[in-house]
Amino acid sequence: MKYDELIEQAALLEHQGFDSAWVGEHHVSGDIFFPPLITLAGLARHTRRLSIGTNILVLPLHNPLKLAEDVAMLDVISNGRMILGVAIGYRPEEFEAFKVPLKDRTAILEEEVPLLRRLWTEPEVSHHGKFFDLKNVMVNPKPVRKNLPIWIGASGAAPNQALDRIARLGDAWHADQSTPLSIHREKFAYYRKALKKYRKDINSMEVPLLRELYIANDPEVARRDVEKEMIGKYRLYYRWGLPILRMSYRREEEITFNSLRRDTIIVGDPDECIAQIEKYVKELGINHMMFRIQFKGFSHKKTISAMKLFGKKVMPYFKARKAR
Repeated sequence: MKYDELIEQAALLEHQGFDSAWVGEHHVSGDIFFPPLITLAGLARHTRRLSIGTNILVLPLHNPLKLAEDVAMLDVISNGRMILGVAIGYRPEEFEAFKVPLKDRTAILEEEVPLLRRLWTEPEVSHHGKFFDLKNVMVNPKPVRKNLPIWIGASGAAPNQALDRIARLGDAWHADQSTPLSIHREKFAYYRKALKKYRKDINSMEVPLLRELYIANDPEVARRDVEKEMIGKYRLYYRWGLPILRMSYRREEEITFNSLRRDTIIVGDPDECIAQIEKYVKELGINHMMFRIQFKGFSHKKTISAMKLFGKKVMPYFKARKAR
């Protein structure tokens, strides 16, 4: 993908009434990943209404003072539209490249999330922790919103204590695209209990979920367009060691289009996409779904076509549903 194509896609999303646009982060992967915060600055400049966010930033790779400054400025540039999505990460190659011990990733997130909130809200911050040491530092300008949201990601492979941590520290659980619905049912049930423990009301919170989605008027065309790309992508994640895939499949060859479509990816015609989205809303209580529509090797033209069809045939159904 080229940067100007990304800008065109974001403008189309805003025009069609979507609510948010997201950029992910990976390093030393061989694929092209635009630096997320710089990229979001561009998206903010070319949009007026869309929320913008990271899905997901590998938090342990980032210095908290620098990150707090950059994210605050993004909130200023976007006039209060920034959402910071973070997670602990999982790829050893990334941690080795940044000289951050993989074994410390959870403890770093535990220390860094509250520190970011302090840097955004307090006039001056001193902090002496295990990983970060700050003396009389300040972040200016502050974010537009006093409570800039931090969504914390974790897959269904994460232990329950990770969901407890998310309920305690985060403004939302940034649920991932690779966990099958069958596993998410159990995890969301636990997450709701954890929120109650910390006196948080899920009915007043964002409940997001990311899914891979592709739509075409003919379901067979939809399958033909993405089958190879979907299988290749998830098998690559398997080789990268993505925990949920290693938990769900014994061998990468077991990852097939049918196994993914069963309860992980959303592919089909408009009616099929609506039905599959409804399933996640009903069974998990999702109120903010994010869709990855462009895949490796996809043309910009094909991506735009799928976005327009989704906006024309699927969005009106859910807008009407929300209005009822």
